[in-house]
Amino acid sequence: MALHIQAALNGSRSKSDHTNVPVTIQELTQDAAEVVKAGAGSIHLHPRDTLGKETLHPEIVAETLLKLRTKVKVPIGISTGEWIEGPKTPDMIRNWTVLPDFASVNIHEENAVEIISLLRNKGIGVEAGVWTLESAHKLIKMGITDSLRVLIEPMESRVVEAIDNARSIWAELKKNKISTPLLLHGQNETTWKVLTFARAMGLSSRMGFEDTLWLPGGKQAGSNRELVEAALDQVAFLGGDPKF
Repeated sequence: MALHIQAALNGSRSKSDHTNVPVTIQELTQDAAEVVKAGAGSIHLHPRDTLGKETLHPEIVAETLLKLRTKVKVPIGISTGEWIEGPKTPDMIRNWTVLPDFASVNIHEENAVEIISLLRNKGIGVEAGVWTLESAHKLIKMGITDSLRVLIEPMESRVVEAIDNARSIWAELKKNKISTPLLLHGQNETTWKVLTFARAMGLSSRMGFEDTLWLPGGKQAGSNRELVEAALDQVAFLGGDPKF
């Protein structure tokens, strides 16, 4: 799979974090179209109900995906994080009628194995989210070698610690001959330095309001498109292909 920048549109953020965080289906659709035009290779989002709450409800998932697909042709994925629906998650997924191209699953979460099985049975690609070396070991033991990609997601707030964690995870996956495509990203304070590290390692990355509200120079970003454009500019400056 080619390297690319994935646009992470909202995550768990709300309008209280930034007035331009997309929450409604209309806002998500508009942002998706803009980031794809800017060069994003895929979309990751957290569907919301009418009150702005994260949800995996089949009807809202269907409505969201159908609307976005009228505007963008790149793969669209959603999160299955346990905080969204908790123990109701498996039943929600079983009842999905319109399917995302992929869904992210945090390997450390209790129901990860069940959720991955459900996604595979529905033909949905799996992004295996690995936050720690312990999670990498769990992934290897699970034998998941045919995932769409592995997300290396260091959660440390200090850049040095985040990069050390990412390097350890990457080395463990390589040692165990995991050939699944990798996507590495940071969050908040580490986002831009981790993007640089991902480029140096030859890995895909992601960018958007889910991970940061700020541009590389410290100015608050005005939109997801602005963040994606800055990410692609940084990749190009470092010698990468701005179209990846």
